[in-house]
Amino acid sequence: MEKNDISIDLYLKSGECTMICPGYKYPRDEDWFSTRTKQERDTNNLIKLENTVSQRMQLWYKQALLETLEEKIPILYIDCQQKWGDDIMFFILKEYLKQSKAENKNVIIGKAIWNYSVVTESSDKRKTYMKNNNYFTTEEILLHYQQLLKDKLQANDTDEFQKMILNFEREIVSDGVGKLMEEENKKYLYLYLDKIENLSIDEQQRINSFLYTRWAIHHGRWIRVKINNGKWVWKTRTSSTWHRIQSTHDYWEYSIYEKDL
Repeated sequence: MEKNDISIDLYLKSGECTMICPGYKYPRDEDWFSTRTKQERDTNNLIKLENTVSQRMQLWYKQALLETLEEKIPILYIDCQQKWGDDIMFFILKEYLKQSKAENKNVIIGKAIWNYSVVTESSDKRKTYMKNNNYFTTEEILLHYQQLLKDKLQANDTDEFQKMILNFEREIVSDGVGKLMEEENKKYLYLYLDKIENLSIDEQQRINSFLYTRWAIHHGRWIRVKINNGKWVWKTRTSSTWHRIQSTHDYWEYSIYEKDL
């Protein structure tokens, strides 16, 4: 290995939840065992390290996709930098919908939204809406829901109110993705979350809620998640339900290492 090359351990299939941390490392003892003493990295190397992890994650995503086609295990790569104005949970739902092969996507997502969302109207009005508009496409349903959510958040712009709404809306993702996987007869989903430095603390807490439950979602479906933790330490260890996540109880944590940098 030449000087300035970076070697990375990414055992992405180990553990249900994995964080990859280029921001620090755990030095090894003389027998090459990890000392579990966290050591901050040279700040001059962080950008190169994080970019390398991101590239490796995308490579693993492509390789894993080929490896799991025969097993019919769906795989989803999420670039958090591309979510723009979407909340991270809703962005994950939309990205999964793009590749979902479920025949009744609009019905499944419509029911998830109208059954679990607090931004829609009364139960009777929801049923009437779905009955009269069952010809809507999935895209139209999502756009309609996004506008309802936006209006609700703007109606009361306090942080606590918005956090409460978005925490509740998280259930749409659990129910929607879980039901789509059930329709596709798929029990597991591999989810790769990259560039998470673009997430707010509230969004991270919603991710932490899934980590705390090992990414169990509705309908007996499970998500195995791999996270590029970026060049900084994970912002918060608490979930949106105030549970505390911790290594190695809730996730495996893999550090990368530099050689001769």
